[in-house]
Amino acid sequence: MKPGRLLVFLALQMLCLAAPLEIDAQGYKYDISQLVPPDPENPWVVTNGASSFYFSVYTDLQSSVFTRFCPDKLPAIAMGTLRGFCTKLGDSKSSIYAPIYTAGQAQPTGLNITYGNGEMCSAGYHNSFQLIVPCATSVGKPTIKITECRYAVEFPHPAGCFTAVPSGMSVGTVLLILLLVGFFLFISGGSVLKWRIKKMDMSIQVIPFIDFWKALPGLVWDGIKFSFFPPLCRPKPSQYQTMA
Repeated sequence: MKPGRLLVFLALQMLCLAAPLEIDAQGYKYDISQLVPPDPENPWVVTNGASSFYFSVYTDLQSSVFTRFCPDKLPAIAMGTLRGFCTKLGDSKSSIYAPIYTAGQAQPTGLNITYGNGEMCSAGYHNSFQLIVPCATSVGKPTIKITECRYAVEFPHPAGCFTAVPSGMSVGTVLLILLLVGFFLFISGGSVLKWRIKKMDMSIQVIPFIDFWKALPGLVWDGIKFSFFPPLCRPKPSQYQTMA
């Protein structure tokens, strides 16, 4: 590879590594790039007695230990181990992000990530893995609480602090409002011009393209019949005039 292309490639890789991994949780933005284990071979781990629980964030576990000893449990974003046996707790395909609210606080104080689609547990339900990330100024020690088929890990971390608040109306809402306003201005402005300049009587005829608006419901109905109704319900060819 030429030196110039190599420099460009390395620069792009550095940008990708430095880019934040931003997710949306009910309008609030969170940068969870620091929650992703820096080394795929060493995921986050928390212990509870003789059991160990390994988990990643955003992407499934990539450690060769699980591909070697628990290949039938993959893909998994969280795995429990006890005396050599593996238990799948959830995977990244069924992730749900939600902000955490504390009583008396108007804005979120953390991030809740839930991963489902774990294997069946003794209670007859699928295991689920819940990662509770309280907003913190430094990285804390993860702790786990097990309730039947739900494994909840609390992990204080700066990634639990939101980086942006909801911006209000979405782009689609703004475009819809602009479309309705533009349509109103077009109809009202065109009507006034035809009334004042063309000296037309103030009636329905001053509306721009009034013949088109009158025919529009029939055109829409013909399109619906042609697209969705059986051929027997479509207009017969004899109903159309032959063009010279």
